[in-house]
Amino acid sequence: MNLLPTHYFTAEQLRPTGTASPAPFELLPREAIEECNKLAEVLQDRGTTVFEEEELSARPHLLWFLALLRFLGPVVVLKRGTKFEVSSRGPLGRDVPRLISLYLTHGFHAFDDWTRRHRASPDRLAAIEFLHYLELRRIDSAKNIGTSPEIIREVPVAFAIIKAYSEKRRQDVYLLELNKDWNRCLREIEEELSIPRDNVSLTPLTRDPLTGYSLSGGHGTLGHYPCMIYWARIRGEFKARTKDTWLTESEFSEMRRSHAPGLVINPVYLDFLFHQLPEGLRGLQRSLDGVVEPAGGLHRVRDFVLEHKVWLIPTLAILAGLIAVMRGLLE
Repeated sequence: MNLLPTHYFTAEQLRPTGTASPAPFELLPREAIEECNKLAEVLQDRGTTVFEEEELSARPHLLWFLALLRFLGPVVVLKRGTKFEVSSRGPLGRDVPRLISLYLTHGFHAFDDWTRRHRASPDRLAAIEFLHYLELRRIDSAKNIGTSPEIIREVPVAFAIIKAYSEKRRQDVYLLELNKDWNRCLREIEEELSIPRDNVSLTPLTRDPLTGYSLSGGHGTLGHYPCMIYWARIRGEFKARTKDTWLTESEFSEMRRSHAPGLVINPVYLDFLFHQLPEGLRGLQRSLDGVVEPAGGLHRVRDFVLEHKVWLIPTLAILAGLIAVMRGLLE
């Protein structure tokens, strides 16, 4: 059983560290919050309670509190005739209404930072993780009841394919230049790759936008990303950047099959390149007049290992032996 680690506190650690702050602006009257607190205490104590329909109709704040709890999932609300039966769900569910009522009482926020796209610390849940969970749960729930999940955002995207020959790798390599706007594709290439606009021409490979959906790591909500794909022709001098990742056709194919986490290209777009282009990537003409040598970090490491393997492998073997000897002496 994989339990979360227990967090221990001393009395000193639970003492106030800040100064008293003004009472939070109350969206609910104090009496309404107190009634929510009482309901939370009842559920924590007994695990169940019953309301008459008229009673809840006269106290809409309790209806909203129950709606919030049902959304989070710790309680089940059933309507039988004119009665609403409220029950806690599982041993963890009993404490959640009380926890939520304390947030309401003090005006606390579950997440302060809604701009950060990663955890501030290993033991803190990031807002983006919460959004991802909610969206994945919503998608599954919608499908289970026979409906399609609503799309929350739509962003037209585009990318241009640059094809070149690498003498060091002895095969064609490809660079994908991503853009967030069809109309800015040419401008983005000019700005990102420092190429005069007159030296770049784009030929659309897709007649109509491809339909792609994703739950991005940057926004956390289900989006529709209609995509146009272009082949780029670049004339004149071209210098590869260190941050660019040039891939071979086999590497693209492996990427498409693996659907690896963090994949920046929607698999739908990759499928188009391999299955809907008349001759696939191989059928594309090269974009550059000359050759290009990928300068990406992984390629540099691999090329270094291949070039110096004659002495690198024995050196690593000697280091491994020395480490083994040192461990033996220490033991």
